[in-house]
Amino acid sequence: MTIDMMDEHERSEFVRGWLRQNAAVMLGGVGLGIAVLVGIQFWQKHQQGRREQAQLIYRQLEQAVDKKDDKLSTQLAGRLRGDFKGTPYAVFAELHDVRRLQESGELKQASELLSIAKAEAKMPELVDLSSLRLARLKLVDGDAAGALSLAEGVESAGFKALADEVRGDALSALKRPDDAAKAYEAALAGLDATSPQRTVVEYKRHDLALAGPPAPTKTPSGKGKS
Repeated sequence: MTIDMMDEHERSEFVRGWLRQNAAVMLGGVGLGIAVLVGIQFWQKHQQGRREQAQLIYRQLEQAVDKKDDKLSTQLAGRLRGDFKGTPYAVFAELHDVRRLQESGELKQASELLSIAKAEAKMPELVDLSSLRLARLKLVDGDAAGALSLAEGVESAGFKALADEVRGDALSALKRPDDAAKAYEAALAGLDATSPQRTVVEYKRHDLALAGPPAPTKTPSGKGKS
């Protein structure tokens, strides 16, 4: 059986067993040090090979998506999620599937898959990316409070401006125009001067100003609250 046929736990035990076996026949601390070094190099080489294989499959997935080959892209995404679970490429595959589900109008399934991707992602940036996309889906579904909560949890500097924009959208939907305007201002401050997204955020801020303050709530007698 080759090491590629083992799961993660089996590979870990294999390396530990290899070290124990070789350490027993080597003399002194120098021999043990050599055994440890060889074992570490063996493990690192395997991990590098696994990453390269996942990267190759992901590139094939991108090509299949570009060619609109749904059958192949689904197959490759499934392989990444199954054989490379716990790696960033498995999360990337889930995000590809989310996009496909969104385009076909299957928003509930897309939200469920995004929740899985968020839970499985180990890199903070991927957690935040999944949160942002899930927040946008919640906005579409009318859950502005849920979207706001997700956007407020984003901490990665690279996604902060996008999170501020989503906060603005959620706050606007919650009829909190002053807070929404501040969120859009924060988004504009964080976006690069050449970013095309600046125009989108500026339009949102402008539309918010045109809308004016929310209408006063009505009392049971029909009079506005003072």
